[in-house]
Amino acid sequence: RRFMEQAEKALARAQKRHTAMSMLMIDVDHFKTVNDQFGHVIGDKVLSAVGHVIKRRGRDFGFAGRYGGEEFVVFLQNTEKQQAKEIAEGIRKGIEGIAIEERMIPIKVTVSIGLSCCDAGECGHNVDALLIAADRALYQAKNRGRNRVEG
Repeated sequence: RRFMEQAEKALARAQKRHTAMSMLMIDVDHFKTVNDQFGHVIGDKVLSAVGHVIKRRGRDFGFAGRYGGEEFVVFLQNTEKQQAKEIAEGIRKGIEGIAIEERMIPIKVTVSIGLSCCDAGECGHNVDALLIAADRALYQAKNRGRNRVEG
């Protein structure tokens, strides 16, 4: 809820200032398998590590929040599509580099990322529309093989 409140305010500022903005929807690939195979404690470690990478990589441009079980959302202020893709790719690569091991078994962590953008002066009046577009792009990323950025 706090993320949505922040996003509504940021969207209003972007509309007023005629600046671009972008939204990333991030989903941990095969997270249920991690929980089933290694347990919820390890699943929580994975989510914490993913959240840390997202926070570190996106903090200069916006803010992030956990959106669901293994989903995160990032609001990128003053960020056009190309720059948003670069940030998203940096997040994806950073998460791919996470090293977690349980019972001497390395756990490979990857994410799929959906991206939605609006150019300066063309942002709609609704954060939900950006989320829906990012979610569609996320499912496109999953359908095209996961561990990728689409949008």
